[in-house]
Amino acid sequence: MASAAALLPNVERQRARFRFVLPLIALLALVGFVTVRGNGVATAADTQAQAEQYVRLALALDRLHDGEVDGWFGPALPDQPDPAIPHDPDGLDRAVTRLAASLATPGKGADEERRVHLRILVRRLTGVMTIIGNSPSDDFYREAAHIYGLAEPTDAEAAHWKEARTQLDALLPGEGPLVARLEKFRSRFIVPLDSREALFTQALAECRARTLAQWKLPAEERLDLVWTAAVPAAWHRYEGNLRSVLRINRQALALPGQAMDLACHEAYPGHHAQFVLADAAAGPGGLPVEDRLTLLRSPESVIREGAADFGVELVFPSGERIAFLRDTLFPLAGLDPADAPLYARIEALERTASGMSLPILARYRDGTLSRAAAAAALADEALVASPAALLDFTDRYGAYVTGYTLARDRVRSGLTRNCGGSPWEPLRALVEQPRAPPPYVLAAGFAVPSS
Repeated sequence: MASAAALLPNVERQRARFRFVLPLIALLALVGFVTVRGNGVATAADTQAQAEQYVRLALALDRLHDGEVDGWFGPALPDQPDPAIPHDPDGLDRAVTRLAASLATPGKGADEERRVHLRILVRRLTGVMTIIGNSPSDDFYREAAHIYGLAEPTDAEAAHWKEARTQLDALLPGEGPLVARLEKFRSRFIVPLDSREALFTQALAECRARTLAQWKLPAEERLDLVWTAAVPAAWHRYEGNLRSVLRINRQALALPGQAMDLACHEAYPGHHAQFVLADAAAGPGGLPVEDRLTLLRSPESVIREGAADFGVELVFPSGERIAFLRDTLFPLAGLDPADAPLYARIEALERTASGMSLPILARYRDGTLSRAAAAAALADEALVASPAALLDFTDRYGAYVTGYTLARDRVRSGLTRNCGGSPWEPLRALVEQPRAPPPYVLAAGFAVPSS
């Protein structure tokens, strides 16, 4: 969804990554109930039909509430004999309930393992529908744990965010609020509009080369770029068969670091590489139909975001990031290379300090902080450039916003502190199977979701 730089202040870019119009939905007919054989044991054909039904129901939810499906790259599903499609939440709820009941019938062997996973997916779908239908949660962090498996921030994490803000304050002396001083600093590094494609192309090539030095990707993988003003920022869509399309708005690349962050996060080793690896790891038949769809409000979606953000840091460790900015991107943008070290330091601290937004959003979502007070605190304390946009995002998606800071930090912690050696291989294992994060990631603060 988003690149790593200035993560929370750029909500429009974050949400834009993977939303798309669902052209298949008009072709999909829903049945109210999927039957199983009368002997009390489901067959593999039954399970396949129920998996397809789950996808239809999730796509129907996305039609009712745009954006709830984060990604879908499956084939057109077979037509169903019953043309009735739930056009209302109550009808959809009844259809999901019937599907859950039909999945209670056991299968055999590996098919039962698939059915267990389908039961989990249907429970999550039910949980998302409950959240949509209810008033805002009275416990922001409980929702984060229940839906996404993200434990509440620790005191050490909060202190780390606060220290980053303190350092920013010291590095940007002057009059006025820190958020205004930060904006003034940023204005010195605006990339001319006619140079932004060149910067991104250079950054993308570098991200791909560095990723391929660590991971072997299928030779057939392909990422097609489309420059367009029709998207607010960056919009990645995995289309299956190892191919993605990335649509980019030049306005999203105002700063040189954004070209690096977006190229890594959306492409290599981020979302494009993630889906390519997961698809390839599934074998010749690819992923099962239910795993070709990702709900936005799911642990897998949040893990992919955190992994994509951590991938930016892996591709460009601090010193190498400075060198690439200084030697390649700053000259292309007509900026003074001597300013690259300070620029990189400020953007890194800003990225860390963005975590201070979470306690503010939690109090806002829990009803103990007014919208006006929350907006002021987001600007003054968390240095959010667009508080209203972030609050609107939180109104719409609730605790999902935790994924833009906590997920990044937890993935980093899990892969660097607990597995030993280079993080590249454990990161690959994580993105190949995000639905089953390894123990060292769970230990870093990802809980097992109760959904």
